[in-house]
Amino acid sequence: MAAEAMTRGFDPAAVMADMVFSSPATDVVDVGSDLGNSEIMNSFLNTSDVTKDCIVTEEILRKVYDAYSHTCGRIFTERWTTPTAKMNAQLYPWHMLNDRHFFFRRIVLGYEKVRRTEPDQREADMDEAFDEDLRTTGFSRPLKNACNGQETCNKVNEIIEAHAASETLSRLWSALVTNPLEYARGGLVDEKREEELCVGLQESLIQCWKEGLTHEMAWLMCHASHHAWQVNFLMEAAMFGSLLDDGKLSGELDRAN
Repeated sequence: MAAEAMTRGFDPAAVMADMVFSSPATDVVDVGSDLGNSEIMNSFLNTSDVTKDCIVTEEILRKVYDAYSHTCGRIFTERWTTPTAKMNAQLYPWHMLNDRHFFFRRIVLGYEKVRRTEPDQREADMDEAFDEDLRTTGFSRPLKNACNGQETCNKVNEIIEAHAASETLSRLWSALVTNPLEYARGGLVDEKREEELCVGLQESLIQCWKEGLTHEMAWLMCHASHHAWQVNFLMEAAMFGSLLDDGKLSGELDRAN
């Protein structure tokens, strides 16, 4: 995919950045289970912030989370037409639909740990967010293409409101953002509701494809991913949720029953 994107004229450095980000975008929801399973390849656990003292703390996880979230700022808001950016945008709904990591369960478990500050949307390149030893630097800059940070933000409204298929696109945004966020805020585990959320997202994606809304669907999935990392912090909730179960789920959430 990367080779084809570069051959087609997409910026090689940007494509490489997209490919690198796909690792933390996968690993973020599995920090707890990987820790319990002694998994050494988790992108969060093998940063120098963790390996220096081999101690995982809330402060360290937030620093690493923020660094990775800044590296995807431009991926989802600026480079969303790049094939490798679209690949990364697939990971957010994949976590929900594949359910290998019990994404919905984890956002409920971890939502109380999510910051309650106003979204501060920022960006940084990988070699700015981390030093040569893969240690966070704390560096970032304001994101140029930031939205207003609302649940259904100004940029989403610009896409949906004047569109002939506004109802279909609105339903997709709800399935990607509004409904999962509502479930996380509720704070109660409901297996039936989790199944409904999965089915609702599947149906929304199918309907968009049926109506030929592939361009709009790609943008909405990218922006929903941006929201999950930097606006509503559902990825942060999933990260902490992977650590905050009662012990019964540890090491089992990412394994087939």
